[in-house]
Amino acid sequence: MKKYLKILSISIFLLNACIDPFPIEQNGFEDVLVVEATLTNEQKVQQIRLSRTYPFDSIAPVAESGAAVTVRAAGGQTFSFQETEPGLYNSTQAFALLPNTDYSLEITSRNGTTYLSDTERLPGSAEITELYAIRENNENGTEGVFIYLDGAATTDNAKYFRYAYEETYKIIAPEWSPEDARYSVVRYLASPIPNANGPHVSDPRSGEIIESDINWYHNVMTLLRRWFFVQTAAINPDAQSWQFDDEVMSRLIRF
Repeated sequence: MKKYLKILSISIFLLNACIDPFPIEQNGFEDVLVVEATLTNEQKVQQIRLSRTYPFDSIAPVAESGAAVTVRAAGGQTFSFQETEPGLYNSTQAFALLPNTDYSLEITSRNGTTYLSDTERLPGSAEITELYAIRENNENGTEGVFIYLDGAATTDNAKYFRYAYEETYKIIAPEWSPEDARYSVVRYLASPIPNANGPHVSDPRSGEIIESDINWYHNVMTLLRRWFFVQTAAINPDAQSWQFDDEVMSRLIRF
C-alpha cells in the first residue's frame, strides 16, 4: 500500500544576539488523509491509524473517526477493521498476510469519500540462518557490541526486510554476591536516601582489612552540602554559595 508523506522541515537557529520576531505566513493548507499502517505476516490483530493533516498553527493532528476500513486480498478474501479509539482501527479478527499475494486497502470516510490504494504484494520471508554479536567500533570510534544476522535469500529476490525483536538479555555473574567476603564492591544505589557507607571485613588477628564495600546513594552530595554548610559556612567562603565548586565537592566526596 503506497503512502505519500509530505515533510515540512523548519530549522530554527538560536543565536546569542538580538532576534527580531517575524510572523510565519501559511500559504494555503491541503486537508489530506494520513494513513499509518504496517501489515505483516504475523498472525495477530492488525492495526491502522487514520488522521488528517493539520495547519502549522495547530497543536496536534485530528483523528479520522467513523471511517470504514477494509483490506482486500487478490483471491476475494476481505478483512474488516473497526474503530477502537479515535482514529485507531483494529481488525475484527486476527490474520496474517500471505507471501506472493496482492493486497489493497480501501477506506471510506465518514463523509462518503472513498480511498483505494494500489495493490501491494508481500514478499517472501527470509529465514534467519545465524544471529551473532561482534565487538567493534562505530564510525565515531566508539567501541560497542554490534548484532548481525544472516538470512536465506527468497525466491522473489526481495531486498528489504523488517525484523522485530524483544530485548531480554541479562548478565549473570556465577557464584557472586555483594556480601561475599572474597569480593570488594562499589555499589551505586538509585535511592533518594542521602547517605553513603563503607562496611568492611577485617582479619581479627592482625586488624588488616581484607574486604571492603562502598554503598553510594544517589543523593549523598545533598547530605555533604548540608553538613559542610552548617559546620563551616560562618567562616568558610567555599561553603557560602548555593552550589559548591566541583573541586570543593570532590574533596567532600573523598572525605
